[in-house]
Formats: sequence, C-alpha cells, structure tokens
Amino acid sequence: MVDFRMTKNYQVKMTCAEQHLKNSFILVGILLVFEGLAFLIFPYSTAKLLLLSALETKQAEQFARVAGLAIVVIGYYYCIAGYFTLIGYFRASIIGRLFILPIISAMVYFYSIEVPFLIFGIQDFLSALWSYACLMVYDAEQQKLQC
Repeated sequence: MVDFRMTKNYQVKMTCAEQHLKNSFILVGILLVFEGLAFLIFPYSTAKLLLLSALETKQAEQFARVAGLAIVVIGYYYCIAGYFTLIGYFRASIIGRLFILPIISAMVYFYSIEVPFLIFGIQDFLSALWSYACLMVYDAEQQKLQC
C-alpha cells in the first residue's frame, strides 16, 4: 500500500488546496478594501454608481464615509486572515457571509433598505460559496493527511 502522505504530488495538492482557500479570502478582502475606499473617498460618486439614493445631507455623506471605513477594516481583516491562513476565522466568517443575502433580501422586502443593496448581498453570497468550496477541498485534503 502506498503512503500518500509521503509523495511529492500529494504535498503539491495539499499546498494547492490551501493556497486556493487563502486566495479566496485575500481577494475578497482586497475587493472590500476597494469598495470601502470608494465610499470613504468618493461617497457621492459611489452611491450614484451603485444606483443608491443621492446623499442629500451632510449627515448622509458622513454615514457613507463611516460605512466605507468599516468596510475597509473588514476587508483588511480578510486579507490578514488569508495571508496567515486563519482557518477558524474562515469557518466563522463563511457562516455569517452566507446569511448576508437572505438578510438583505428580507430588509429590501420590508422596505428597510433600497433594492441596489442586493448587489452587495449577491457579491458576498457568491464569494462565500467560493470560500466554502475551497474550505471543503482543504478539509478533504486534511482528512487524507490524517489517515
């Protein structure tokens, strides 16, 4: 019987699964940083580009900038988690990210927020599915190593 843990090809596959998982979080983090910076630096243009209501008051502009700052920080956390392969963070965040689209959909249905916010929900849901798929491949590779 061949011990797959010792073969070079198996180590490459393990590294590949781990790298895909890391990349899924790093790329989502970079996307969030850019989206947050757009709201932070250009709140009026970003709101218009995303088909959101115009920021008519100074307070609305300030809230958009603060939301942008929060999005930048969350994106930074994702980049760091991906860089350092923080598996616990990956597992915890995927569960929350999968619920963003249903929650935003419910909020749109009950007229709490505007329909264009679904863009964020769809984006986060799809990226969470990608990260989840990468995590499942990573877990399968970890199981093979433990056998």
